[in-house]
Amino acid sequence: MAKNDTGVADQTTLAERATRRTLSHRRWRVWRMIAIFVIATATMITLSMANRDAQSVRTCQTNLRYALDVFRSEHKGKPLPWTLPMPHAERDLLRSHYRYAPQNANLLDTYSPVGICWCDQPHHLFLRPSGRHLLLFDGEEYEIRWMSEAEFRTNAARFGLNIQSKR
Repeated sequence: MAKNDTGVADQTTLAERATRRTLSHRRWRVWRMIAIFVIATATMITLSMANRDAQSVRTCQTNLRYALDVFRSEHKGKPLPWTLPMPHAERDLLRSHYRYAPQNANLLDTYSPVGICWCDQPHHLFLRPSGRHLLLFDGEEYEIRWMSEAEFRTNAARFGLNIQSKR
């Protein structure tokens, strides 16, 4: 301890050290709180984006599953309907989301399976590659398959698809 000429501890030096120590602790707490805030915000944004991606894919698959169920129950061994079966409340909106090509069922001699319905535009996702759903028919069974956009474009001809946009 520093002593002045009277031999008493220098109170100003002790006070300065205590103040510096307090400010250092406060600074550390502020930076720690900023880091926690940034990490929590990034986590919430990532979870929100993941939820949005999953919901977009799930909604599309659910709507396409409606058509698949109608095909399996009402059109087994029969020609496909000329309009895509969709839930009544959203019929027009959903039909514009999909490309439907029932005539592709006639291509089973050339292609197997054939694509009879697919998303007209890819689903643009944040945390995984963009992609589309595809409803395939092999002559007996129907199947819904998710494909990345690159995989879809690579395999489109193999499923007998004309992927030129209708817009």
